[in-house]
Parts: sequence; C-alpha cells; structure tokens
Amino acid sequence: MSASETGAAKERQFAEDYLDEAPNSRRAMNLRKRIVEGSRVFLENTFYTEVENVISKNPREAQLGGIPTVINKIRAYIRLRAARKDLAPDGTEIQMVGQDYCWILIFYLLRCGFVTEAAEYVSQDPGFRSLDHKFVTYMTTYAQNRRLPRDMQQKINGEYQQRSRNAPDNTVDPYRMACYKIIGRCELSRRRLEGVNQTVEDWMWLQFSLAREDDRAEEVAGDVFGLEDIQTDITEIGQRVFGKGQEGPGGYGTFFLLQILGGMFEQAVSYLGVYAPVSAVHFAIALAYYGLLRVSDFYTSGEEPCKSAFSSSDGLES
Repeated sequence: MSASETGAAKERQFAEDYLDEAPNSRRAMNLRKRIVEGSRVFLENTFYTEVENVISKNPREAQLGGIPTVINKIRAYIRLRAARKDLAPDGTEIQMVGQDYCWILIFYLLRCGFVTEAAEYVSQDPGFRSLDHKFVTYMTTYAQNRRLPRDMQQKINGEYQQRSRNAPDNTVDPYRMACYKIIGRCELSRRRLEGVNQTVEDWMWLQFSLAREDDRAEEVAGDVFGLEDIQTDITEIGQRVFGKGQEGPGGYGTFFLLQILGGMFEQAVSYLGVYAPVSAVHFAIALAYYGLLRVSDFYTSGEEPCKSAFSSSDGLES
C-alpha cells in the first residue's frame, strides 16, 4: 500500500513549506499550525495512554467497573491520584458535584484531548449546570473548533481576573482556574497552572493548547502567542536548565523532545548529536526525508563535512 493510500506523509512533502523564507506567508503559517496541532495531539494521546496504563496496573484503587467510557476512565484515574494525595497541595479547596471532582474531571478530559466529552459533561450534568452555567456556554462553544469568539473570550477573561483578584489563597479550586485559562486563553503572560501538579509534558501541552497561529496583524496585542514564542521559551529553558555540563531533569532526552515538539529540528539534531550521535544521524535522515531539515552547505560554511552535521548554530541554519 502506498503512502498516498494510507494518508502517511510522503518524501519531501513539507520541503517547500518549511523552506519558505517569508514567515507570514500562507505556506509558513500553515506549517506552523500543523506543528502546533500535531504536538498538542501527540501530548494528549501520550497522556491518555498513560492514564489507561495506570488504571490497568491498579484496578483495585481505580475501581473502573461499569462501562469503561472515556469519562469513567478519567474518573478512575482521578480516584487513583486522590488516593495518593497527588491532586493538589494540602489545604486546597477542591469543588465537588455529586461524586465528581468536577473541575478536575473537566481538566483531565481536556488534557487527554476529549473536548467534546468535556462539553457533554458540563451540559448534561444538572449539578454542574447549576454550579456554573456561564462555563457551560464557554465550554460548548469552545468544543466546536477549540476557540471562543472575541466577545466571549473577553467575558471569560474578565471572570478569570476577578476570581484571581478577589479570592484568598486556596479558596478557589485551582483546576477551575486551569479550565478557565485553557478555554479562554486567560492571562497569556503567565502560561503556567498554579496549584496543579504538572510534569514537563503537562507544561508543554499547555503551551500548545494556548498557542494560535493567525495573522498577527489581526490579533489583539494581548492575544498574540504562537509557535515562535514557544520556541523562544524552549531556548531559554535550554540555557537555564540544560546548559553545558548539566542534563537537567529527565536527561538530555527531555530537552530533545521539547525541541522536536517545538519544530526546532536543526537545533534538536545538533543537541542530540552531543549525547547520541548515531541516533542524531537517524533523526536527521528522517527529517531530511520529509523536507524538515535545513543544513548548511559545508563548502560555503568553512567546516569539514563530518563536523558540520553536529555543530552548533553555525553549522545548522535555524
């Protein structure tokens, strides 16, 4: 079966888009959108696989039972984390509707990419509708194409800011604030979740969930945040946490993953080449096959051929 029949990417499929030097061209913008969406979906699928694995390894604690729907699996995962006291810091107020930690349930549905299921939960559960009927409108609208119209976004941002200012510490469910931030792209200057235990992958998922690749001339100043901003953050993390002589938490593989997810393919190959040259060659071949690698010409760069493959930014064009 050919690549075209399976829907798989073809040889050099992305070369023209990737090599387009005009950052605001339709080709460049579409490729950035594809990277943002692809990385977000990858992180969501990976997390859901982890959820299922944890449940299957701890069936007694998870108490899945009944019909193993997506929502019931997330409920089981939350039960596991609650039993291990791994949901929020001690003393944090966590809201419940019936037997559900409602905001935690919505958050993990979003984290796994189940936006439609989250919208169904908030709209169909009478307890939740009475708790926050405005969020029902926000969530069901967001589920249509993962964005809110500008007037609705302004409303949810206003509510988010009001709750942040008026509520004393630990009296607002941090998962409620997280859901508001994700749905409304609230306070983009602070792209982290307060009071929610997170891994590097969780933080990265949040960045891709908040990112939007639109024409920046049409965006309100405070709403501008896209792939280039994510790449800037990754570069700063590399300098601060994964600098020379320190591999950072999770080892060099973590930073390599961040760079790949962020579409920083040349930097990723260069970085991996320091720790695992053979693996770096394999990744470079795969990226070049799909047209996603810019490599400088060693005849003009003044470097030896064998050195140019894994040099710093002088040897690989960014």
